Amino acid sequence: MGEKRLFVVINSKCGGKSLRVIQKQWAEVKQCILDAEPTLKIEEYWTQFPGDVPSRAAVFAPGVPVAVVCVGGDGTFHLVANRLYGTEVPTAIVPLGTGNGLAASFGVLDAREAARRIGSLARESANRQELCERSERLDAMHYEIHTAPLKRGRSTSRPAQERRCCAWLLPARIKRTFGTDESAAASSPKSHEQAVDDESMSSESARSASQSSLTDRWNGYAFLSVSIGMIADIDIRTECIRCIGDIRFDLGSIWYILRKRTFSAVVEYRHVFQDSQSDLGWRPADELTETIPLQEYALIVVMNVSHASPKARFAPLARPHDGCIDVIMVPASVSRFRLIRYMLQIESGEHIHDPCCRYFKCSWIRIQLDPPQLVSLDGEARYRVRSVVLEQGGDHLPVVAANRVAVSG
Repeated sequence: MGEKRLFVVINSKCGGKSLRVIQKQWAEVKQCILDAEPTLKIEEYWTQFPGDVPSRAAVFAPGVPVAVVCVGGDGTFHLVANRLYGTEVPTAIVPLGTGNGLAASFGVLDAREAARRIGSLARESANRQELCERSERLDAMHYEIHTAPLKRGRSTSRPAQERRCCAWLLPARIKRTFGTDESAAASSPKSHEQAVDDESMSSESARSASQSSLTDRWNGYAFLSVSIGMIADIDIRTECIRCIGDIRFDLGSIWYILRKRTFSAVVEYRHVFQDSQSDLGWRPADELTETIPLQEYALIVVMNVSHASPKARFAPLARPHDGCIDVIMVPASVSRFRLIRYMLQIESGEHIHDPCCRYFKCSWIRIQLDPPQLVSLDGEARYRVRSVVLEQGGDHLPVVAANRVAVSG
C-alpha cells in the first residue's frame, strides 16, 4: 500500500482570527489527525490573500492525495470545491470560520472532533477509492449569475454606502495630525467602510480571475446557499466586525430587522415530487414550472443543505444529497415584530411553519431582481446582481463527514 498523503488548505484569516491563533488551533487539529492515523503525510497550504486557492497541479503533485482538508469556513470550502470539482477527491471540513454552515449540516460541530473523524476514516481506508465509498455525498448546485456593469467612473462607492449601516458597530477613529509628507494623503481620506469594501471588491476580483472583463455572467457551483435581502445583509455587511465571532450575526440581525430593507423579485421554479422509487427520495417534474409574479420580499434564501450556520437551520427538510433545492421566502409585508419572532425560530427549524414563510423544494429556480441587489453566494459577496439561476443536475462530490446525516421535520 502506498503512502497516504493528506493535502490541507488553511485559511490564514478564517474567522477574523490572528495568524498566531490559527496556527495554534491548526497545531491541535493536526495532532488529532495524526493521533488517529500516524502514517499520514500532511502537506499544508496556507492562503496568502483573500481568494487564494491552490492549483490542481499543486494538489496532485507528486500524486493524488487521499483527501483534501479545508481548514476554515464555508467560503474556503467553496473555493477549494470549485477548483477540485470533478476529480473525485474526497473533501473534508475542519470548521474554524464564523459561519460553518456546511460543517453543521454534516454534524461537524467541533474542529477536533472533525479531525479525529478524518484520521479514523483515513486509517480504515486503504486508498482514495475506499475513502470515497465511506464519504457522504454533497449535491452541487450549478449557478449562473448576471450582474449589472459598473457605470463609467464609478468604483466601489456604492458597496461602501451599502456597508455604512455597520459603521456604528466600529470603534471611533482616532484623529491624528499629519506632517508635510502626509498632507497629500490626508487631503482625500478614505473611510473605514470604503477601505473594507475596497478589500472586498479586490477579493471578488481575485476569486473571479477566470471571468472575462467583457462579460457580466458568472458560472460555477454553490454548495451551501444563496441569499438575498436581509440574510445577505447580515452575512456580508457584518464582515467588518468578523473579529467578534458569531455574535456579529446576532448584532446584524437586530440592526437589519430594524432597518428592514426590502427588494423586488420575479421567481420562477420547477417542482419536485416525492418518489419512493428514487434513490434520492425526490423526482423533478420537468414539465411543471411555476412563476411567482413581481413581489416585494424581506428575504429569499436558497439552501443546498440544512444549516446556513450552526444556529441557523434554514432548511430542516434538506439533506446534503437529495437532488433538491430548498427555498425560503418572506414577503415585505411582514411586520418587524413578526420578523423578530420568525428569526428566533430559525435555530430550531420551526420557522418553516410560520404563516409568513413560504417554504418549498424545487430542482431549478430563477430569481430576477430589479433593481440589482447584493447576493451572498456560499457566504461570499456578489454585487449588483440582476438575476440568479440555480439548478440541481445530479452533480455531487464526496465529503468526509463526522456523522451520517438524517433529515428531520
